[in-house]
Order: sequence, then structure tokens, then C-alpha cells
Amino acid sequence: MPLLVLALTVRLPYSVHSGEGIAAKGAIRMTTDTERTYAHDYADTIAEEVLSLADGVLEGYEPEDRVDALMTWLNDLTLDVEVTRNLATGDVTAVEFARTLGGPTCYVRFDQYYGVVVRASWGSDRALVTLPYDAGRDLAELMLTLMDEGAA
Repeated sequence: MPLLVLALTVRLPYSVHSGEGIAAKGAIRMTTDTERTYAHDYADTIAEEVLSLADGVLEGYEPEDRVDALMTWLNDLTLDVEVTRNLATGDVTAVEFARTLGGPTCYVRFDQYYGVVVRASWGSDRALVTLPYDAGRDLAELMLTLMDEGAA
């Protein structure tokens, strides 16, 4: 019986930038424009906010630890949630939160494989920030565990 293998290559409409701000901490930042824009700034701001959760810090709140910081952020500052599960095992593999909607729009995705990714759009500009690997993967694993326990 012949085996059919389908390979799909997706080219994102982003270009990669590095430099100051969150990128100086090891994050990867991509955008639709070569100039720094409002979407850049907003994505960086939200990425910094999420990165601070790994240290148990949330501006304007006094969390007890990083789990409390993450749950407070989730309950008070996000608008919607989408949970992705592995159909074979039932495990949560990704969670995406709408941080803001309208203008600007921002989604934060905690993924088992890719860590934490912040996507922002403001008008026609798009920006994407991937948190540094160690902090992003650690925070993503914590969020996926919390969501798996909460959804069980």
C-alpha cells in the first residue's frame, strides 16, 4: 500500500528583528514592517509582562509566588481562552489567551513545543515575540499543567 506524505511549508508574513527591549533578553521578535511600530512596542510590553510572571511578579498586584502571579494574570487580565488537547492522550498541548481585543489586539500562546509566543496587531501592522527558550518553556509547562488540572 503506497504511503502518501504531505509536506507543507508556511512562510509567515514577518521579518525577524533583534536589538533592544525584550530582544536583548533573548526573545525573538518578528514584524510585518522593518521600522519599529506600535505593534512592536505593544508586543514587547506584553512579553515583558508575561516574562515577569516567571519570577512571580505582576505589576499592580502582590502575588505570593509565580503560580499565584500566573493565575491572577489569567483571571484578571485575559479576555478569552482556547485550549488545545491531544486527542489520543487528552493532555493539554497548548493554551492561547486573548490579552486584548480591538485596537490593539494581542494573543499570548503557551505551547508545549514552542514555549510562549506573543502576537500583537495594531492596524495593519503585525508583531510576534517569542520569549527566551528557558523561561518560555518553563512558563508554558507551568501554564499547561495548571490548565490540565483545572480542566480535569
